[in-house]
Amino acid sequence: MKENILMKSMGLVDDEYIAEAAPAAAKPMTRIRRKIIHKYISLAACLAAVLILGQDVLVSLRLIPTAVHILPQYTASGLAALMNGGGPMDGTPTNAYETVYAPTGVDPTVSPIPDSRFTKVYAGTFSALPLNKKSFGDFTDDILSRLAPALGTAVPAFTVKEDSSSWGRSWLHAGSAKDATLGVEWIVAQDAQRQEFTFTRYEKQPMILNGKTVEVDFSMTDEEMREALVPLRDELFGIFGVSFKDIRIDRTYNGYSSFGSDRLTVIFYNEDEHPLNRYSSIPLSDHLEIQVSISGKATDPVSQNCIVTYCQYRIPAKLRYTVSQVLPTVSLSRAEELLAKGYVFGNHVCELCMAAQDKIDFESYDYVGLTYHSSNHLLSDTVKEAVPFYAFYKKLEDTENGLTRYAVTYVPAVHVVGYESYFKKQKDIHREMITTSETPSEEP
Repeated sequence: MKENILMKSMGLVDDEYIAEAAPAAAKPMTRIRRKIIHKYISLAACLAAVLILGQDVLVSLRLIPTAVHILPQYTASGLAALMNGGGPMDGTPTNAYETVYAPTGVDPTVSPIPDSRFTKVYAGTFSALPLNKKSFGDFTDDILSRLAPALGTAVPAFTVKEDSSSWGRSWLHAGSAKDATLGVEWIVAQDAQRQEFTFTRYEKQPMILNGKTVEVDFSMTDEEMREALVPLRDELFGIFGVSFKDIRIDRTYNGYSSFGSDRLTVIFYNEDEHPLNRYSSIPLSDHLEIQVSISGKATDPVSQNCIVTYCQYRIPAKLRYTVSQVLPTVSLSRAEELLAKGYVFGNHVCELCMAAQDKIDFESYDYVGLTYHSSNHLLSDTVKEAVPFYAFYKKLEDTENGLTRYAVTYVPAVHVVGYESYFKKQKDIHREMITTSETPSEEP
């Protein structure tokens, strides 16, 4: 290819840098020198073709694990679809940001920006096992044999049932929403990848395990909560026969609680069992989860409205999610340019909700880190693909419980084409929606 067409077509080098790197006036080449140069250019071109095209063959033959791609693999509309869980994105504008909570004075980023010119993309392998009634029954029996004594009740009998959805997904289940024998509402299920045991209090009665009431104090800081939950954690570890070394506390706030959040989730897991565990809202490996909610009218910050779930995967996370691509990383300076243009992905909401958001100047952001966003396969909960993004955080306010609220928006950390056309289309659709909503309807 002539001149700098190759670099320009890849879109990886700005014109000004190409011009700056161009040599001044070159001396005329002799015939011998020209032949030598042409020889090495041809060899280099052949080698590049082998590396770029041949690697896909090597990957397909499982001789190398992943391919390193040079040209952009994603479009802006495609990543918008990924942010929307894999659904179609025509006609839905991109939300500017979402809000998150983090302990005050602590870097809220999920992960620092790695010092690497390449970044990994992960994909689900859609591994599946046939349903197994024996292993399901053993799993249920094992937990009930320890849960019932902790509740001070007899071990209940149960019947294993099999059901399937309209799209063909099948699962086994057992349990009862109103089991007076066990004293809690409980259900257990198994599908092609995992099995879960869930229980919660019965008819709003306190749930007491070996004399300890299951409850959470919303007024505590995250650090205080970690310490206070140790007795309950140990009790649940014994019931489910597990032990996890990491803990995560996620709070949500819908604007009507007096205690900084109206719902929180405490998750016990082992982060090192898969690289994506750090970024996923729900770990991809075995974990124990306590979901707690509190009424907006509550005057007492202590809530006993708890749901306990233990998730055990039938296939290890590292077999279910593998590196599918290794791509060149977009530089932070380039990501900041995209941020300034408003080419951001902050999850998706309805058009009017997006318009109602307060405008935030992310160019003066407080923190930036790396995270992953993924889409799920429609027929299962398997992550179809997980792509890296820069996460830009802007501090909004300090809130209750030693927390700070941030606005966060996302810019892809991989090269993407079609930004301008996609975001222009979103603005046009948004403008049309606003105009339509303001136009009075005709009388019949």
